[in-house]
Amino acid sequence: MARTTGSTSFVRVSLRELNRVLKENATVVVNRRYVEGLELQCQPFTASKAALAKLIEQGVDAPESKPAPITINMVNFDE
Repeated sequence: MARTTGSTSFVRVSLRELNRVLKENATVVVNRRYVEGLELQCQPFTASKAALAKLIEQGVDAPESKPAPITINMVNFDE
């Protein structure tokens, strides 16, 4: 499948944004050349829809439940 004109295979995401949505022990799929350039240890990964879906399910830190609503009690000290 050919890419359309102007499309890219890479995007830039800040580490802060990744930390915001991923669990601390999440596995992140990155370009092999990037890992080699930083001399990081890594595990080989074959990208398939099923494999990516599993990584996303394991790594995203979605809220478990909605927080309780905030209640406010008004007190009039002038009375």
